[in-house]
Order: sequence, then structure tokens, then C-alpha cells
Amino acid sequence: MSFNGEHVPEYLERIGLSEKTPILNCQNSKQIETCFDYILESAKHPKSADLQAISGFYSLLGALCDHSLPQPPKVKASNRQSDYIRQAIEYIETNYSRPITIEEISNHIGINRKYLTKLFNERMDNSPKNYLIHYRIDKACQLLKQSTLSIKEISHSVGYTDALVFSKIFKKVTGTCPRKYRNTHNAT
Repeated sequence: MSFNGEHVPEYLERIGLSEKTPILNCQNSKQIETCFDYILESAKHPKSADLQAISGFYSLLGALCDHSLPQPPKVKASNRQSDYIRQAIEYIETNYSRPITIEEISNHIGINRKYLTKLFNERMDNSPKNYLIHYRIDKACQLLKQSTLSIKEISHSVGYTDALVFSKIFKKVTGTCPRKYRNTHNAT
């Protein structure tokens, strides 16, 4: 099966798929499985199979986009706005382990917080706050799978001073609590 079209490169980039990264790690496989089931079920409707399959495919692309673990986006160095975004991302990736704020990030770059948020929304289709949250949760997922640190230690390691707040955000992003995530992914 293949697909093509004018927007395919953009969709693949948003999902995080490329020749260099042909495999995705996803946080919510149930939604993705539901999309596949919908696509397969579309064959049972002869009159609308093609339309339902396309609908399911776009739902699958959306789910992959929303639930694939964040990868550093490719931002062109051609202008000042891209430089601001790149600096913000670098700051997040360097300082995520402490309780930083979007205000702190924008001050570090030397621009207004609202302007940084506007740039992120326009260029990344995401807010800096959301990017920070997903980056932290991605790092937490890695720690849950690869370490024996407690949930509290992991929450502190990814910039959350309150393990309860961390657990709530983790569940909101991944669809499961940290302990269950660890058990599911057989941490050492």
C-alpha cells in the first residue's frame, strides 16, 4: 500500500517519518489500532469502502501526528523567526530537567513570551508549553523503560517538583499512569 499527493512530505515530517527515521515510537497505540480497525472494516461497505478507508487513513495520520514521540523539528536557518524557534527548542532540550517557564525561555532568547508562542503556533503547529510538556514526557518514558528510578525521582528528573502533577500530566499525554506505563514496557 502506498499513498501520494501534494501534502505527503509535510504530513510525514509532522509525524516524524523519513528515510533516516522510518520507525515511530507512539504513546497511544489504542487510538492507532482503532484507526487500523476502521480502515479494515471499511471493506464491509461496498458502496462507501473507498471513502471510509480514506477517512480512516486520515484519522490514522492524525493519531500518528498526535501520539508519536517528539523529535527535534527541522527548522531552516534562513531567518530570524526560525532562529528564535531553534533557540527555544535548544533551551528546552538543555533545561527541561528543571522547572523552567515559557517566560524564562522567551527572556533567554530576548523576545516577548506572546511573540514566541505566536511563532511556535505558526511554524510548529504547537505551543512552546506543549512542546516542553511532550519533550519532558518523552524523557520520562525513556527513564521509565530504562531505569529503576522511582516515579518521584523521574518527575524531578524531567522538571516536575510535584510527582502528583507529573503523574496527571503523564496520564493526559500518554493515556496511562507512569507506573502502568513502566509495567507495560518492562523496565529493568
